[in-house]
Amino acid sequence: MQRFEDATVLAGKNVLIVSWWGETANHAKRKMEKMGANVKWLDTSTVANNKVADEMRKELYDVRIVVLRGAHHETVNEAHQLRREGMNIFILGNPGTSTLVKVTLHATAS
Repeated sequence: MQRFEDATVLAGKNVLIVSWWGETANHAKRKMEKMGANVKWLDTSTVANNKVADEMRKELYDVRIVVLRGAHHETVNEAHQLRREGMNIFILGNPGTSTLVKVTLHATAS
């Protein structure tokens, strides 16, 4: 198994984080990028719900994470629907940076 600190452990993986908790999301984004991932963070306090839904539906992401705390009701409903459709999406209560990274590592492990 690759080490958590390995700069290539997430190489080529595309991750979407949907959260208005900027500090945590930004720290997780930077950590995952150091591990080789391409990470997009959508701040739901500045991005319209329909744009968030459109982004979550894109096939390009290996992992999508929606943080419940602060998420709009429509975003959470869309996330549940996408999960029912078989997309790799995780809906988390109030995760810290380490949890966001660990969920991504687990979801992308082959």
